[in-house]
Amino acid sequence: MRGCIVGIICLLSAAGMQAQALVLDKVIAKVGNEYVLLSEVEERIALASEKGDPPEGARCKILEELLVTNLLVHHASIDSMEVPDAEVEDQLEQRINQILEMMGDDVSQFEDYYGMSITQAKEMNRTDLRKKLNAQRVQASIMEGIKVTPAEVLEYFDAIPTDSLPFFNSEVEIGEIVYKPKINPAEQQKALDKINEVKERLENGESFEELARTMSDDLGSGRQGGSLGRNTRGTFVTEFEAAAYKLNNHEITDIVETQFGYH
Repeated sequence: MRGCIVGIICLLSAAGMQAQALVLDKVIAKVGNEYVLLSEVEERIALASEKGDPPEGARCKILEELLVTNLLVHHASIDSMEVPDAEVEDQLEQRINQILEMMGDDVSQFEDYYGMSITQAKEMNRTDLRKKLNAQRVQASIMEGIKVTPAEVLEYFDAIPTDSLPFFNSEVEIGEIVYKPKINPAEQQKALDKINEVKERLENGESFEELARTMSDDLGSGRQGGSLGRNTRGTFVTEFEAAAYKLNNHEITDIVETQFGYH
């Protein structure tokens, strides 16, 4: 049933495109009290186009994703599972702060880059973020009772035609403890001695997270217990990645020197 409905909506959407010079925006689908606008589909197509020509059927796929999200949001409403306002504001604040941190906490640079103030950026993104968080909450509640065995995963994977398998860059979750050496050899040796001491303490069973918080010179990752989150290849400098991508789970690298210090 869902395939038929989505197919019909896509045809209607495509027909509407022919007259888009006369239409600023319009509703192309509705789920409960949630609407999908033509502009939402066009925005996602534009974003996809920045990375190259969107694949065939991209418009229909995007519309289906929006419909599924709105269905989850609708269920969040009727099942009283909506995310509190305070949580939405907290998430907004975190995301804005992450962007500002990458810009050296320069508010003027933020405003120049995005063409709006921080308050305006929050206002523009608040509704979409609320939808996303509500959808995630409902999805999590649905998935909570589902248990999938490794055999079922393998069976599903083997049933996918080879030419239909998606491509993903290698991705790992890593952490670091950094000690930045000063310029002169004596200070550099002191830094090396300190990172060696940290490594020895790790090997003797001390907590990586606690050592990162108390010993690391990288205040950003140090506050997170050394965590750098999940990242794909090409994110970090070559020497760091060469060591990180050789690790197995819960292993610790030998000391690595990069332009940023010892890791």
